[in-house]
Amino acid sequence: MPPADDITVPIRIARIITRLNVGGPAIQAIDLSVHLARRGYHPLLVPGRLGPGEGDMRYRIPAGSRFETAFVPALRRHLAPPADLIALTRITALLRRFRPAIVHTHMAKAGSVGRTAALIYNATAGRRTPSRVVHT
Repeated sequence: MPPADDITVPIRIARIITRLNVGGPAIQAIDLSVHLARRGYHPLLVPGRLGPGEGDMRYRIPAGSRFETAFVPALRRHLAPPADLIALTRITALLRRFRPAIVHTHMAKAGSVGRTAALIYNATAGRRTPSRVVHT
């Protein structure tokens, strides 16, 4: 068994997306999470709620996938201040639990809510090892 200081811990990446509706962003978010997990990273995929009549791409998440998911129903496309505040609170709590090295957001709503949650996380629980934040 190697000494404790030789053990590598997988890099944790929180990937926040407004919703996994039919389209390129959902495919990219799911496929990249699959590939990151296969390469030894520890992704957490955080999708929000679909809008009325939108197709669902969650079927693309492989059964037994090696990454975590955490559904945040309050995260949705349209402007809804009470729901947005709930989503912000829930995502901040997820970041505190998950302790990511990277927070990667996708789409406008997840970008604003997710980056705000990352700022709160970095100023509080993550202040000693703040997350890097990227948006696509």
